[in-house]
Amino acid sequence: MLNEHVEDYPTTKVKDRYAVFQVDFETTLKEEQTLYTEFDADAKRELGLKDDEGKGMRARLVAKKLIYKGLLEGDKTKYIPLTIKKIIDKIKTFYWHGSVLRKAEETTEEEIPF
Repeated sequence: MLNEHVEDYPTTKVKDRYAVFQVDFETTLKEEQTLYTEFDADAKRELGLKDDEGKGMRARLVAKKLIYKGLLEGDKTKYIPLTIKKIIDKIKTFYWHGSVLRKAEETTEEEIPF
């Protein structure tokens, strides 16, 4: 896939065209930024969510809190986890390699599976 060696249990890595987490997104960020766990608990409480609810909403709120804390200290990236910084850097320099998708008007009726 993507001309890369396939590993069954890869470590967290950020490449030019993809990122993979050793366990999952939340575990990686909690390991890289100790404030993540505290801010995630705050977000659950503020949003009235249980542990398994609203992971996307919580992650956005935690990101805002991490950025805001850094802004208060003069560096908005200070508390951003390293893996997220790497992903942002890759996005900034991303080169579009094409797509397997086609515009709907270029697709014939026979190619639509439903």
